[in-house]
Amino acid sequence: EQDSTYGDYQKEMDMINKAFLELMYEGDLKGRVFTFPIPTYNLTKDFDWDSPNSNLLFEVTAKYGIPYFQNYIGTDIDPGDIRAMCCRLNLDQRELLRRPGNMWGPGDSTGSIGVVTINLNRIGYESGTRDEFFTDLKNVMVLAKESLETKREVVNNMLARGLVPYTLVYLGHYENHFSTIGICGMHEACLNFLGKGIGTPEGKEFAIEVLNFMRDTIKQFQEETGNLYNLEATPAESTSYRLARLDRQKYHNIITAGT
Repeated sequence: EQDSTYGDYQKEMDMINKAFLELMYEGDLKGRVFTFPIPTYNLTKDFDWDSPNSNLLFEVTAKYGIPYFQNYIGTDIDPGDIRAMCCRLNLDQRELLRRPGNMWGPGDSTGSIGVVTINLNRIGYESGTRDEFFTDLKNVMVLAKESLETKREVVNNMLARGLVPYTLVYLGHYENHFSTIGICGMHEACLNFLGKGIGTPEGKEFAIEVLNFMRDTIKQFQEETGNLYNLEATPAESTSYRLARLDRQKYHNIITAGT
């Protein structure tokens, strides 16, 4: 047994957080933002908005636009149920509790096997009807699933052969890792398919319909494979440009961001 708790070391934790935020504010050798790590701060009802470290946190945010903030104020979600994994990816630990085995602390032994990003814009441009759109989307999602299942086999094989010894020690397995399917270009898909953007009532309704369809399909994948799947809004800092460039090469009249 230990005669102290984390709460007894608040002073030391404040010192560590201050040092971390000061380094993040300074940036690298050339004063540029540290792209990684990307810290995520939970905003809860007991968040101390006026502490010195909070002020420093907001100075870093104002300077670089980082870190991420996970807002729990006004929700009934327990912060302990959600684990932010960066890149707009949240892992719902309640899903992990349904897995057989140890239910304690799975968030520290989970992550994503990989991400396959779906180009919704091209599907929107190539589809003439709703049926065509969702048929094409389903076909692409099946390809994404097959790709992720193949990758899972590869990394599991590497783990079994001892090729990733540190991962073997710290994780032991990938059973709690998700296969992630991401999306990119929903607004442009609406423009090409509906002739209206995602900001219109029609565009918003269609976007919700697409996301619900993808969520239901991912649930089917999860039941079919026995592996965890999730849906992500891919940040796509470089992917969005690459996909748009490929789209314009193939279809000169396709609407992409900036056109």
